[in-house]
Amino acid sequence: MSEPFDHDAALEALAQDIQALRAAEDDLRRRKATLRTDLPRPSDPIAARRFAIAAYWTAPEVPTEILAELATGLSGGKAIYKFTREMTARDSDVPCMLCVREAPRGNPPLEPFEREILQLHADRDQSATMQIEWLWGAHSVDLTPDQVRLYLQDPDLGAAAASGVSRDDYLAWLESEGGIQCGAATQSGRRCLRSVYGAPHEEPAEWVQRRARGDYCHIHGG
Repeated sequence: MSEPFDHDAALEALAQDIQALRAAEDDLRRRKATLRTDLPRPSDPIAARRFAIAAYWTAPEVPTEILAELATGLSGGKAIYKFTREMTARDSDVPCMLCVREAPRGNPPLEPFEREILQLHADRDQSATMQIEWLWGAHSVDLTPDQVRLYLQDPDLGAAAASGVSRDDYLAWLESEGGIQCGAATQSGRRCLRSVYGAPHEEPAEWVQRRARGDYCHIHGG
C-alpha cells in the first residue's frame, strides 16, 4: 500500500526549488553585468573588431551591444548598426575568423580504373555514361565520344561540355547554387549583394542565359 501524499511537504520542496532557481537567475544576471567591465578590450582597433566578431558567434551570452561598442568605438544603436553591417559585408576589411570557405565545388579526379574504362570508350569512339556534380547531387549524363575525351583531359571540362556551357560557367553555376547577383544599385552606389534564384531545377545553360539577361531581387522589383 502506497504512503499517503504529503501535500505540505511537496509544496515546501517546490518552493525551495523555485527559490534556488531564482537565486541562480540572479547570479546569472550579475555575471552578465560584469561582462561589460571584465570583457577583454584589445587596444588595437583591428584586433578588437576581430575579437568582437568571434565572440558574437561563439558566446551568445555576451550582449551584442557590448561587442558592437568594442568593435566600432561607438555606442548604443549606432554601434549595433555599424557592427552588424561591417560583420556581414563581403568587402569587410576584417574577415570573420570563423568563416572558413569551403573548397570550390567540382568533379573529383578520375580513379585509375575509371580512367582506364573511359580511355577504352575514347579509343573505340564510344559514348559513356558518367555521374557528374550537379546542384542537387550527382547527375547522370551520357557523354559523346568527344566529351569523353574532354572528361579524360579534365572532368570539369567534360561535365561542362555535356551541360552545354563553358567550364568557367559550369563551375560558376555550382558555386552560385543557382543564384545570380541582383543587378540593381543600392543608395550608396554599390551593386546589391542579394541573390536571385530561378526555378528549383534550373540547368546550367538556363542559368547562364538568366545571368546574361540580368535580374533583380524582390527588394528592387524582381
